[in-house]
Amino acid sequence: MFKELSGAEEKVLQYAIENDNVPNQGNITEIGTIKNGELRSIVDRLVDEGYVVALEEDFLKLKIDLTYNGKNYFKEKARWEKEQKTLTRRKWRITIIITIIGAIITAIIAEVIGLIPWIVSLLR
Repeated sequence: MFKELSGAEEKVLQYAIENDNVPNQGNITEIGTIKNGELRSIVDRLVDEGYVVALEEDFLKLKIDLTYNGKNYFKEKARWEKEQKTLTRRKWRITIIITIIGAIITAIIAEVIGLIPWIVSLLR
């Protein structure tokens, strides 16, 4: 099941994907406005979710390697968003169809209730 990451987590993951095949570019100390302390906690969350593997090089630098899930996160996210749109459309269609059926049933019942006095008058 897909779990969406926060903006900062996606930013770190995107950086790792862009620098995956570049030698020595897995070493990071900061990414944009994300500094080392916050970066380490973000990487820890990405490790917990199974998107990266963190390899400590030294105290100031952190080397991360992507897992299969990490490499495919953005593809999975796009697929998940497409599924969510489809589900939303399906829910709207079901709601509209149920509303139409409800209106038809209400009209039929109103017609039947209108016939009741006429049927009673025939029985007298």
